[in-house]
Amino acid sequence: KPPGIAWVIWAAVRIGAMLGINGDGSGAALMPVVRMPAVLFGFLSGLISLFLARRIFRDDRAALAVIVLSAAVPMFAVGSLLITIDSPMYLCWGASVFCLWKAVEARKSAVAHDPTSSRSTFWIYLAGVACACGMLFKPVLIALPLCAWVAAIADPEIRRAFKTWHSLGAVLIVSLSQVPTVIWNSQHGWVTFRHIATQGGL
Repeated sequence: KPPGIAWVIWAAVRIGAMLGINGDGSGAALMPVVRMPAVLFGFLSGLISLFLARRIFRDDRAALAVIVLSAAVPMFAVGSLLITIDSPMYLCWGASVFCLWKAVEARKSAVAHDPTSSRSTFWIYLAGVACACGMLFKPVLIALPLCAWVAAIADPEIRRAFKTWHSLGAVLIVSLSQVPTVIWNSQHGWVTFRHIATQGGL
C-alpha cells in the first residue's frame, strides 16, 4: 500500500509517547493510541458529509439523514475504530468532493457577482491536494478526477467550473502524489502492481 497509513501510525505513536500514554514503558504503543486517528478520521468524515449534504440539498434534515445513514453503514462504523487505509481515504474522498462542490458554487457566484474572483481556482487546487493525500492511503482515489470529468460532461454548470487549465493542475498534483509509491515499487519488484493484478484476476 502507499505510505500514508504507516505515517499516520508513526505519528500516533510519537504523539502518544509525548503525552505519556505509550504503554507500560517498554516502548510498545497502547492499541487505543494507534487507533485514535481512525476515530478522528471517522468524526471528520461525518462532519464533511454533513456540510456537503447541507450545501447540496439546502436542508438540515437531509444533512442529518446523511450522517445517520453513514454512521449506520458497517464499513464506516468499523472503519472508525480500526486503523486501516480506509478511514483516512474516506476522509480525503469526502474532502475532495466537498472542495469540488465549493468550486462549482464559487464559479456560480463569480458569474453572478465578481467575474474576476479566483475562489473557484482555490477550491479546485484544494480538491487536488485532498485527493492527493487520499492517494497516499489508497490509490482508488484516482477515480475521483474521472468522476469529476463525467460530471462535467453531464452538467453545464459543473463543466463551466472545471473548464480551466487549473483543473489539469489539480490532476497533476494528484498524479505527483504517487511518486513515492512508484519509487518504492521500482525498488521492490513492483509488488503493489502485482497485488492489484492478482486482485483483478490477472
